[in-house]
Amino acid sequence: MRAKEYLQQLNVDDSVTLEIGETVSYPLNTYGTSLVGLIIPSTFSGTQLSIQGALSGAGTFYTMKNSSGDNVSITINGAGYYALSPQDFTSLQFLKFVSDTTQATEDCIIKVITRAI
Repeated sequence: MRAKEYLQQLNVDDSVTLEIGETVSYPLNTYGTSLVGLIIPSTFSGTQLSIQGALSGAGTFYTMKNSSGDNVSITINGAGYYALSPQDFTSLQFLKFVSDTTQATEDCIIKVITRAI
């Protein structure tokens, strides 16, 4: 008999908004979960999305870097689901998303997919 694999349920209820004329979202509280993916809509104006993290929503946000010292960023090539490495997001509870371009035509709502660590 094959053992069942245990996999934490995905949380798909969170989102962040890049408002018209802005490049940075408001903070997202991950409540201790780890970021595993983003759904980017066609309304996203940029081509690169980087992530900042902080220990509190009112704290100082720092550019997130992975264990190799590289900035955590995603190259955006149109609308779609973008899978992320969960280990890059296990240490900070509050995240902001930063576009390389000012949001131009309308607010962009990015769906954030997380999973319990």
